[in-house]
Amino acid sequence: MFGRIMLPAVLLLSAVVTGQPAGTSTGEPGPVDRPVRTTGCGKTPPAPAGTPATRTIVSGGLTCKSNGGGFAGVLACRLSGRIAASAQVSGAFYPQGGVCEPRRPIPVLEIHGSADTTIPYDGSTAKSLPPIPSWLAGWAARNRCAGGPVTSTPVTTVTRHVWRRCAAAVEHYRIDGLGHDWPSTTPNPDSDVPSVLDATPLIWKFFLRHRLPIHHGH
Repeated sequence: MFGRIMLPAVLLLSAVVTGQPAGTSTGEPGPVDRPVRTTGCGKTPPAPAGTPATRTIVSGGLTCKSNGGGFAGVLACRLSGRIAASAQVSGAFYPQGGVCEPRRPIPVLEIHGSADTTIPYDGSTAKSLPPIPSWLAGWAARNRCAGGPVTSTPVTTVTRHVWRRCAAAVEHYRIDGLGHDWPSTTPNPDSDVPSVLDATPLIWKFFLRHRLPIHHGH
């Protein structure tokens, strides 16, 4: 785990497949239809004993950040009754089978580098990837945000977008000059080059602010 931070939460690090990973080793998208429990990232870990239901979360990240981030987005669409919040780093949001219609608004956080050439910030027609602002606009609509994003600069080269008057949070950090890396202020297994932002504690604080509502099923 980046930063060696142990979190009392469930981190699901899978892709989504229909016979192959959602995003092959060549970078080409595969079909995305249903969540499964095993992928090239290994088996999805079960919830640790004693994990409170209000802390069940999904985060695409660590060594599977891009496809794992896309998987977290798919699960937010399909398992909204079991997921407290969803966070993506350099999320690979390939087309999924069917529309995204969560049963309840889901808090969403996305972090992306402007210089990401694997999952380009502005999208890629060749890879069937949407621009990140378009993906975020979709979640702003699902979460019934009444106002556009408020923009701030918490750190030099970082732009934070927070949508207003939403039924569930929609937040985004754009990091200028960052490639397809897990942002960290110290070198980590994903990159030897430190970033100006540390994503791990940022995501954890986001999760702490959002508990899973009771009386929600699948």
